[in-house]
Amino acid sequence: MYDGPWEDAKDVLAWCREELGKVLKEEDGGVEVDPGRVAAMGHSAGAALALLLGGLPNPPQALLDFYGMKYLTHPHWHTPNPSFSHVPDYPPDHI
Repeated sequence: MYDGPWEDAKDVLAWCREELGKVLKEEDGGVEVDPGRVAAMGHSAGAALALLLGGLPNPPQALLDFYGMKYLTHPHWHTPNPSFSHVPDYPPDHI
């Protein structure tokens, strides 16, 4: 996640702060944008990226998380689910 999507998320945040206002002002008849009031939102993996943006030195002013991964120390993320104990292992030659 850190190589591509994370760098993209940081680039988009920077672009919104530096360029979005100019684009909207030119293309949409003078829409004013306050670059100090940027929010990040996402769904699922996108929500995880939005939450990660909150850890930056200059984070977005608001974060909206729809079903993103969090609380990764909770046993749900690393304890085998007994409901799947009957499922055979995936053949290594298919990986």
